[in-house]
Amino acid sequence: MKHERLTALLKAAEDHVELFDDRTVGFLEDMMDKLDQWGMGIRVSDKQEAWLKSVEAELKRSGVEIEDE
Repeated sequence: MKHERLTALLKAAEDHVELFDDRTVGFLEDMMDKLDQWGMGIRVSDKQEAWLKSVEAELKRSGVEIEDE
C-alpha cells in the first residue's frame, strides 16, 4: 500500500472511528503511531494490509470518501 493511500485511509478512519469495534480502533491507533514514527519507511505486513482493506471497505459502505481518490 502506498504511503499516501495509507495516510488518507487512516485519516478517514480516524474521522469516523464510531464505525469500528474497539479491536479495530486499537489497530488503527497502532498504525497511526507507526506512521508517525516511521513516516515513508513504514512497512505494512500482508495481514495488516488485509485489515486495512476491510477498514477501507467499511468506510466506503458507510459513504465516507477517502481523500486521495
